[in-house]
Amino acid sequence: RSDWADEKHPTARRSGAPQEMSREAATTARRATKADLASLPEYKPLKTILGHDEDVDAAEWSTLDVANWLESIGLGCFAKRFAEHKITGDLLHVLTEDHLKELGVSLIGDRALLMHQIARLWRGAVHRRRFRTIWEADGLVYHGGCFDWCFKQMVCHPCCNDPDHYRLTGAALYVTERDLKRHKGACCQTSKHTRAIDLSVIAGVSDFHRNAVCDCCCSADVVVVDLDKEKGLEPVDPLLVTKGDGHVVAQKLRAAIEEAQTLAPGMQHMLRM
Repeated sequence: RSDWADEKHPTARRSGAPQEMSREAATTARRATKADLASLPEYKPLKTILGHDEDVDAAEWSTLDVANWLESIGLGCFAKRFAEHKITGDLLHVLTEDHLKELGVSLIGDRALLMHQIARLWRGAVHRRRFRTIWEADGLVYHGGCFDWCFKQMVCHPCCNDPDHYRLTGAALYVTERDLKRHKGACCQTSKHTRAIDLSVIAGVSDFHRNAVCDCCCSADVVVVDLDKEKGLEPVDPLLVTKGDGHVVAQKLRAAIEEAQTLAPGMQHMLRM
């Protein structure tokens, strides 16, 4: 048990005291009083830190936020030890049982509770990162410059030129485009489908600018998404984005892929807890 808890509950250290405490004594020992937490520098009440936002990102917590969180789960007696060892929110998910023992969490039940609550925090953080929107845009309809615009205006009614749509999250790239396999009838009688491409199957991303005669600054940047050939998946049509945005979009895709690869092992570990 931590020195902080012993100071507040000196009877727990009396010579000859039984090793197993009563339920009431154990409950009292696990809970720090508000005065204990208020003794920490720049203490803020729990509701100030967490508020009513269930989507709070624990990875951004300071040591004070961690102290408040420990109080909220009934383990505030360890807040001072966590603060002394500079345990911030982004370090919680790497703590092991040995670390917790060194931090003074001696009871198996307390360690089990902490590991369970940390796993919940991490799963929530991973879920938010996986499904947050990183980038979203419509594809260019007239991607070949002025001549492309003139041609499409003459041969096809403008209502047919509904752009493709792209959305990148932490888990997948969503591409909404015309479904040529289901195309029937006249030009405007088209259907669309959305394809979700898991970032784990993307083998590479590249970009270039499509030069066109009489460019007029409206020809497209092209982002090429290559899939893992061993998966046997249907290729992805190039993403046609605004001139000058291609390199930025490609960088966002690469960063999202790297982050997904980083989170995957930790998520598998947490799911087993």
